[in-house]
Amino acid sequence: MKRISTSLFRISICSFAVLTSVLSANAQFAYNYLKAANNYFNKGDYYSASQYYEKYISTNNTSTKKQGFEPYTIAGNTANIKSSGSPKSLSRAEVVYKIGESYRMLRNFVKAEPYYKELADLAQQFPHARFWLAKSLRSNSKFDDAEAEFSKFINEYPTADSIRNDAGKELANLRFIQAQLKKTDIKNYKINRLTADGQSHGADYAPSLLNNNSLVFTSTRIDSTEGETAKHINRLYEVATNSSASAATKLNIPQPSNVHQGVNTFSPDGSKMYLTKWSGENVSKSAAIYLSRKENGKWSDPVLLAGDVNATGFNSQQPFVTADGKSLYYASDKPGGEGMFDLWIISLQEDGNPASSSLNLGKTINTANDEQAPFYHNGKTLVFSNNGRVGMGGYDLFQAEGTTNSWKEPENLGYPVNSVKDDIYLVSNGSNYLLDNVYISSDRSSECCLELYNISKVRMKKVFTGVVVDCSTGSPIAATEVKIVGTNNAAIANITTNEQGRYEVLLDEYQPLTVTAGKAGYIAKTHQITAPADAERDTLATADICLAMPIVEKPYEENKQVVVDSVFYEFDKHKLKPSSYPSLNVVVDLLTKHPTAMLEISAHTDSHGSDEYNLELSELRAKSVVEYLVSKGIEATRLQSKGHGETMPIAPNTKVNGKDNPAGRAKNRRVEFKVIHY
Repeated sequence: MKRISTSLFRISICSFAVLTSVLSANAQFAYNYLKAANNYFNKGDYYSASQYYEKYISTNNTSTKKQGFEPYTIAGNTANIKSSGSPKSLSRAEVVYKIGESYRMLRNFVKAEPYYKELADLAQQFPHARFWLAKSLRSNSKFDDAEAEFSKFINEYPTADSIRNDAGKELANLRFIQAQLKKTDIKNYKINRLTADGQSHGADYAPSLLNNNSLVFTSTRIDSTEGETAKHINRLYEVATNSSASAATKLNIPQPSNVHQGVNTFSPDGSKMYLTKWSGENVSKSAAIYLSRKENGKWSDPVLLAGDVNATGFNSQQPFVTADGKSLYYASDKPGGEGMFDLWIISLQEDGNPASSSLNLGKTINTANDEQAPFYHNGKTLVFSNNGRVGMGGYDLFQAEGTTNSWKEPENLGYPVNSVKDDIYLVSNGSNYLLDNVYISSDRSSECCLELYNISKVRMKKVFTGVVVDCSTGSPIAATEVKIVGTNNAAIANITTNEQGRYEVLLDEYQPLTVTAGKAGYIAKTHQITAPADAERDTLATADICLAMPIVEKPYEENKQVVVDSVFYEFDKHKLKPSSYPSLNVVVDLLTKHPTAMLEISAHTDSHGSDEYNLELSELRAKSVVEYLVSKGIEATRLQSKGHGETMPIAPNTKVNGKDNPAGRAKNRRVEFKVIHY
């Protein structure tokens, strides 16, 4: 028994020693993992930091999923990240926060979400955790959950600072997203993902056109000549515009092994290339714009661009040369701007070097946030990315019409050009329409990395519309015949205006038009219509076409009585004799030629009979004339009738000797009219 007890004691001692050794080794591994993670984090290498932080947690029996590769990342805001010093001083919660921050800086919100969720209720220790949880939820298309978390954050976060303001903006973003997802024209967009598998080789982004058939882009894919363990370095690749990015070849340009270069643009003749070169990662990134020239089919070693484009200690990047080769747009965080990264422009000389100092695009374009990746389409529309305006979230693409010193308010390009993740860098291969054929980079289908997409919008029919009106009254003229002729006198439409005088035609494309409008009783008129400068607008409403009536001389003075000869009645009656019609038709003709004229018809008698009788008879005779004119199509509202009886003779009814004067009485029995107005 004693011998057995001694053996057991020895076994126990050995087991304890082994356990102590294992625990000591695990503790050493954990210490090393945490130390390495902190070092990578402080250097801005968030991919490596996330791996070692998770190894540290895994060593402490916390399971993690297999991770991906190191992607290209966009510099983020690390203002709320503080080092805790010695690895031994970090609690599990602090490590979890560092993992969430690392994935956020990598734009990998899928993996960031659960870590921020674990810390969301620890507001005193991690006051920003709920904000980043909400932002991760929005990026992961969990809109209702995101709205709830942003609202919670605003209610519980006491400080009125920029991050609280950002939470309010994010709620506006969510409303914008919901409206965009309900758009009726989404079906008109065709989207083709060019990157075969964004998570297998690196990021593909920043497309530029060398010509209509060749697309150049930047990629962090592993160079096969360097082996699978090579670090992801940004390089330039070229591919046919009708091919997938996976078929691309590396551009023939000197490429330092430890320096990133890409995000480029070409001069119109393809002989000069402006590109961005940078070193460092994220926090310590230092970027500048360089110029390379094509010599004997190869691109020369890039040279730092002269002038004030690059400022020491600041970043200048993402150049774009205009179609005429005279100007260079770029983004920079140098002094003199409105916020973080601003958009600038500088003139170029024929040799490709800057000709003068740079000009900031001003407050209409630039904000306190980042404006990046400029592209100027057809000399009229600036496209850029921004991460602070109301939009889908992250970086969104915006457009603003105008020129260097005069810009309209930028408009969000909307869904599906933009997504709830980052959409940055756009170049258009469309001639007149921006969205005819564009290439963008977006991480909408990736957990972490930007990928290339080709987007085209199917254009709907163009609506060409106008109104025909009366020149004198401004009233619409219905049933007007409108003939529309296009280029080369090709007939486009023969239509008739509706009751509101309106006509409408659908066109495939806007073009110069000749519009002729005509209607009986009016002088026909022809208008020349030029194609609108804004080729993307859906409806072109032209100015009213006014038609005038033929100019006819006014044969009678206004308010002057005119006797109508040969108007006959039965004796002592008011019914017209047919022999009167030819004379009255002269009045009908007058009213027809002057369709707005108004007449007074008056009738007179001689002195035979009482005054009362003659007045009544004259009124009836005047009315009988009006009735005849109405029967000939004259509007009754244009006619007035009046009887004067024997009160207004134009000849004596009796002679001087008191005898009857038949000739005088015949003149007094008459019908007259006067033109009240034309």
